[in-house]
Amino acid sequence: MALRLLAAPPPSSRFAPVAPHHSNGWVLPLEKMHFMNIQELQKLRERAQRHLALCGARKKYRVVFSMGTAAIAAGARTVMATALDELEKRGIDHVEVAVSGEMGLSVQEPVVRVEGKHGEMVTYAKVTPAAARQIVAEHLERDKVVEGLAIGKVKEPQEGK
Repeated sequence: MALRLLAAPPPSSRFAPVAPHHSNGWVLPLEKMHFMNIQELQKLRERAQRHLALCGARKKYRVVFSMGTAAIAAGARTVMATALDELEKRGIDHVEVAVSGEMGLSVQEPVVRVEGKHGEMVTYAKVTPAAARQIVAEHLERDKVVEGLAIGKVKEPQEGK
């Protein structure tokens, strides 16, 4: 199945037309493309594997980022990227990462919910990239709720499990 653009890119575009026998086909010219060497590909593969591991089996924590329209407009993508970078930087691998739609707290976006393995949930609101780093450092690494950012906590952790 061949994909075609419905409209041609503007003349000032960095894209060049494909051979004349392709109607409306546009590609990046070869001289402007960046080709990766083996080391760059291996680094990319390792990083992708680490990110995929964050979405794996049930771990100590599950972090859910609200990614509804209001959350994205409030900067949730940057918050999530910052948190993922911080998890990677600190070598934290006991965290599963997920995204959801609206959590019903549009005025409090970006919202991040940390779910513990035994049912406890803590919701953080108006999370900034700096707050995301703090949540990773305090809650996910040291098991301490960040009191100044938490707006709700459901179910106390069950002792001995």
